[in-house]
Amino acid sequence: MSVKSGFFNSIAGDRLYDAKAFGSLFDGILRDGIFRDIGGELRVTAGVTTSVVVAIGKAWFNDSWLINNVGYVLQIPNILPGSDRIDIIALDFDQSTAVRDNTIIVIPGVPAGSPVPPPLINTTERKQYALAYVSVTGGATDIVDSDITDLVGTAGTPFASGILNPSNDGPSNRNLIINGDMTVSQRSDMGATSMVEAVTGNNDKYGVWADRWKISAELTSRVWNIGNVRMDDHLNINRPSLEVAIDAGSSIGSPTSTERFTIQQYIEEPLLRELNKGRSTAKSLTLSFTATSNVPGVYVVDLHDIVNGRIVQGTYVVDGTGNAQRHTITFPPDLTGELNGAAFGVILRFWFMAGSNWTAQGPLQTVWGLFGGESALGQVDFGLNITDTMTITDIQLEVGSVETPFERIPVEIMLQRCQRYMEMVKLAVTTAVNADGNPIVYLPIVYRERKMLIIPSSVSFPYLQYVEQDGTWTNATYLAEIVQTTEGGIYQIGLNQVGDQQTGEAVLVDFTYIADVED
Repeated sequence: MSVKSGFFNSIAGDRLYDAKAFGSLFDGILRDGIFRDIGGELRVTAGVTTSVVVAIGKAWFNDSWLINNVGYVLQIPNILPGSDRIDIIALDFDQSTAVRDNTIIVIPGVPAGSPVPPPLINTTERKQYALAYVSVTGGATDIVDSDITDLVGTAGTPFASGILNPSNDGPSNRNLIINGDMTVSQRSDMGATSMVEAVTGNNDKYGVWADRWKISAELTSRVWNIGNVRMDDHLNINRPSLEVAIDAGSSIGSPTSTERFTIQQYIEEPLLRELNKGRSTAKSLTLSFTATSNVPGVYVVDLHDIVNGRIVQGTYVVDGTGNAQRHTITFPPDLTGELNGAAFGVILRFWFMAGSNWTAQGPLQTVWGLFGGESALGQVDFGLNITDTMTITDIQLEVGSVETPFERIPVEIMLQRCQRYMEMVKLAVTTAVNADGNPIVYLPIVYRERKMLIIPSSVSFPYLQYVEQDGTWTNATYLAEIVQTTEGGIYQIGLNQVGDQQTGEAVLVDFTYIADVED
């Protein structure tokens, strides 16, 4: 029978359906794979001695599912002296009548001088999907993380995806950059009189421009104006963007030897795990962005692994017409320098100006290598004239060697991502008070690490309190550090009563939590 339908109520057993029929309902709705962001995505790590641990996670393959809700321990079997081998930790989906079960297994490899992974079963009833390779040294008494090659998210064991978007019920998250389209700018809403901020001297700072983008500069006489503007992109669509320009009052001319100007973003290590950096299965990274400028020439971009002191660089060429151009740079894989769960990941950095201290450092490092100095050889001298301007937007950094269309994230989701690092909270008259009668504001975002509490100098209430999970209230000073000790914990901030202020009242006051600790 070539045409099937369902489901219908059964009368006297005339409509019977099996598990396969139910699972096939999801064909075309859910594509096979491992679910992103559930537990540890079934990734494999080293356990005790010669065991490995498969993290919590969920998978859907062949119209059936597997859920692992604990750290699942597997023992690597029969490690004998002699030749090395490669084992596979695999999902085993078996629909045969005798088994009808899904599980996680070790598939031992064959010892050899140059070992290769064993084959996976791929039949109509039984299919296996590799979670990781484990390099087993003959006679080894321990398995360590460096022996394990992660395969989750690869072509053979992909992430599950749906018809509405490439990853579960939200954005695909393929863009490692946060706020690449410059839509969120919390600081510019904090009473700033202008969306532009002047930068001069030595600066390493965030400002009223787009969230998550940091200026790093060493300047002498030049003044740079950084702000938010809108530009017509390469599709002639008016987009938010970040603008870099030279202030009209600047002294101009060639940069001194020590001058430099860059914009950059720090990318946390958890966002980079699919990259497999430092392993034999390491992947490329592709950077794409839209830019306009009236200064033609070569511009330098680099990725800096601050954990291992490694760097890779690339360039793009601006035609100087002022028309929007889409640029693409592919950075090669890095087989050395694992990030290993470090708090820090890599820095993406765009160069605009570089004095001879940087342009004379030697050739650019177009393959990953040790960081031996900040070379910006060939970088055009942007900023020689007070008319020099560049705008940039739609910055996307993704795993792989192929550029995909820029992924637009709803602004409310992007705002939450930015608030992990910096949040502006408005405290107003409220009836929510603590035991001391002080107003409370709840902070719902899970912050990256810790927050710096900053109150504008115009505010006449410089005393604050904060409370931890145990309910203990502590007075905070004018500049207070709020440390998050429990992941996902909720902290309360309240104003102390000042003067004739009545219990439960507070004047309208803006204060900011800034977590510029990622660097």
